[in-house]
Amino acid sequence: MDRPSREEGRPLLAWEREVVLRAISASRLDPIAQGLLRRQCDECRVVRVDVSGHGYFATLRCASPAADVSALSGVNADAAELRHGVGFVVWLSNGRIDGLEAFAYGEPWPPSLTLRRWL
Repeated sequence: MDRPSREEGRPLLAWEREVVLRAISASRLDPIAQGLLRRQCDECRVVRVDVSGHGYFATLRCASPAADVSALSGVNADAAELRHGVGFVVWLSNGRIDGLEAFAYGEPWPPSLTLRRWL
């Protein structure tokens, strides 16, 4: 089993963690699976970040499998740098949270992101 060390990568940024937790809460998973994913979020590490012209993708590593789903979505926010807001998808593989995608709606991705409110 592929188990990353605690030293691999960095902890989630505050906004990354909030997106993952909001996606879990918005999911239709049963309360037990949601609880397992919330605990998994606490141990996630960001091991890679790729920024494209219109989005951001963080590759995450989590040690504990939690739920048999492939993606959690439905989280959007208003951002100071984006006129049309930002959307998010949390990706899972084999029961592990393994990616966080953020995307701009029809405009270039900014160098930094300041979330003002959740939509």
